[in-house]
Amino acid sequence: MLTVTQPILGIDIGGTNIRAGVMINNELQDIRSIETPSRESKEYILEVIADFISGYLDYDFFAIGIGIPGLIDTENGIVLNLSNIPSFTKVHLKDFLQNRFAKPVFINND
Repeated sequence: MLTVTQPILGIDIGGTNIRAGVMINNELQDIRSIETPSRESKEYILEVIADFISGYLDYDFFAIGIGIPGLIDTENGIVLNLSNIPSFTKVHLKDFLQNRFAKPVFINND
């Protein structure tokens, strides 16, 4: 098993809720959840995600890992289509979050 010594922020973006927690020494801690504003614009949703992540900055996490139930370009970190969030098409989520937080971001289909 891989042992990660630096904190990593994990996020699950779903059509109903956005959940997050910090992985520290292979233990998930400080799990939080907010309602997904699934009917809002992608710009608004991106800001909600960024605000949610900002609540974890005290952990000084090393990277951000995101799971999304949609069609994802994992190499480039682009959400191509997310049926539960209609405005989330062709969203450059990786670039947005890396620019905002200066941390590596990894996105995959959950």
